Amino acid sequence: MHRNHDMPFGVSLTESGAAFRLWAPAATEIGLRLANEARERAMTRNPEGWFEATVDGALPGDLYQFVIDGKQADLDRAQSIFFN
Repeated sequence: MHRNHDMPFGVSLTESGAAFRLWAPAATEIGLRLANEARERAMTRNPEGWFEATVDGALPGDLYQFVIDGKQADLDRAQSIFFN
C-alpha cells in the first residue's frame, strides 16, 4: 500500500518545481541553496516562524541546503528532493 500525505513542512512538488517550508521560530533569516545554482535564495518568514520559498525548475534528486542565520550546513548533510 502506498500513501501520500501533505506535510506542512519540508519539500513538496509543485506544477513548476518545488516548494520548501521550514519552521524555525528562533531564526531571523533563512536562505535556500540549491547545489546546481551559485546563488542563495532568501526564504520568506511569516509571523508564526515558518519560512517558505518556491523554486521553479527544481527536480526530484536536486540537492539543497538551508542556511540558517548565515550558517550553512555541511555539504555532506545536503538534503535531496525526493518524491515517491
